[in-house]
Amino acid sequence: GEPVLDEAGRFAGYRGVGRDVTVMKQAEHEIAQSRGFLKALIDAIPSPVLLKDGQHRYVEANPSFVEFFERPLDRIVGRTDFDFFTREDATYFLSTDQAALRGDGPVTYERPYRIHDSIRWMLVRKTALTAPDGKRYILLVLFDVTGKHAAEERLRESEQRFRSLTELSADWYWEQDDRYRYTYLSDSAAGHMVETGSELIGRTRFEADFDWPSDQAMRDHRATLDARRPFRDLVLRSRKTGRWGLSAGEPVFDASGAFKGYRGVGRDIT
Repeated sequence: GEPVLDEAGRFAGYRGVGRDVTVMKQAEHEIAQSRGFLKALIDAIPSPVLLKDGQHRYVEANPSFVEFFERPLDRIVGRTDFDFFTREDATYFLSTDQAALRGDGPVTYERPYRIHDSIRWMLVRKTALTAPDGKRYILLVLFDVTGKHAAEERLRESEQRFRSLTELSADWYWEQDDRYRYTYLSDSAAGHMVETGSELIGRTRFEADFDWPSDQAMRDHRATLDARRPFRDLVLRSRKTGRWGLSAGEPVFDASGAFKGYRGVGRDIT
């Protein structure tokens, strides 16, 4: 509005215009309700959730993320990865942000996160979002997989101990995949059935330069493998080194019972 003066210049009142803003107010109210609902929804998710803006700044986080990050929310919002992580890690996080913003689809990776003095392995899924006003955001959902990585490390250590022990009780140790191709042969096999261990990798026992006792012995051995049975006392001769080897093996299955291949030991019986 504006004041109105009469011909003598005296104040005579106000005049102005009006506009119905009911729709605008309803829209603002609905937006506020939607934001409140989304915030409550994110907060209810048990996994850590983080929202970044198009400049890669942290703009929102749920309580699970605050607990995981071991910092209060007011020390998280407005910061970037470069404020918390090494330059190498922060650069990697930035590159995956950019991949999500490019529309490459959800970006997923597993990476260790150092939080203060502890390290936790996290499976991270990043998705790009576009707000009604056109602004771009990146939504991160994190899952703690530290236990899985610890179990995998224990398994690797256990397998290494197993190999070491078997090599102490035999001349060499070997592993094959589900198509009977050699995937591992200990260095101690060199000079016995092979000149170098690498010459067998990717080949089956049937494709190697071995002499079999007979064609029937070869067929019987393949039948044993196809039946997923263990075997002992398989005697073969290397055409390259001229030496005789005695092999024994057993089938390997994963936790679901799926056949993974064979593993076993060999001994020079020349």
